[in-house]
Amino acid sequence: MVFICCLALIDVKAQDGYFKIDTVKLKRELRIDISFPILRLLKDTTTSRKINEYLQFNELHKTGYKGESNDLFSEVAPIADSNSADYMFINFSIISNTARVFSVPFGHTSCGATCYYWSAYYNFNPGNGDTILLSDLFTTEGYSLIKKAASEQRTSLLYKASNSIKYAELAIDTIELSYWDAVVAEYKRDDLIGDFLIKDTSIFVDGSGFIMKNERVLVGSISARIDISFFKNYLNDYGKAVFGVTDEPLGKYHSKGLSKLEHQNKVK
Repeated sequence: MVFICCLALIDVKAQDGYFKIDTVKLKRELRIDISFPILRLLKDTTTSRKINEYLQFNELHKTGYKGESNDLFSEVAPIADSNSADYMFINFSIISNTARVFSVPFGHTSCGATCYYWSAYYNFNPGNGDTILLSDLFTTEGYSLIKKAASEQRTSLLYKASNSIKYAELAIDTIELSYWDAVVAEYKRDDLIGDFLIKDTSIFVDGSGFIMKNERVLVGSISARIDISFFKNYLNDYGKAVFGVTDEPLGKYHSKGLSKLEHQNKVK
């Protein structure tokens, strides 16, 4: 089973539905089970195309979906190699689907001699289809505060979970304190904070990606939640538009980070 760590903290039921979402599926016996979103926006096909191609390239290693699921998944689940697949399982959940932000995480399982589990997080500007980096939304001072808050929350949750495991006397004697310290060091060094989602007026930052798979199952969700009451005064103009502080059109804002450059190269 694949889980997306931040979902434990987010209510995913209520959605405004700015984009129409079609789910394309591929299932082969018990080995392969893939679900993938295709966005549609009749009044702006360019925006939905950019998001679709970005997601398809990053998740499925190809673009140009024409309506056939076998073609869409041919790189990650080739028919010719029916006894194996690069991905055994892919799922997604729409966290935000509004005129201000589209946020979607993916959960993955890949199995061979052993299984690997990971998540990927994407946030898009519905006004132009660009990806959104967390640093795009804040002043320099504000982004530093967000990083500090995310690090402190994830550190607190991690040590609380690791202590609970010790008290439960589970068979993890080989996990030493130095291991958790190493994870905390990664939190402090996590300058880009790529594993984040936006839901309503809150930011969720996942911390599970730095934890090895066996320990991840034991500690559960390590996700920081930072509400607008903490960061409202540190939003820049782009951030104010995303979080509804102003009514500025989102289409005029663009990411200044590497992610946008990668996006342009991949979907041109």
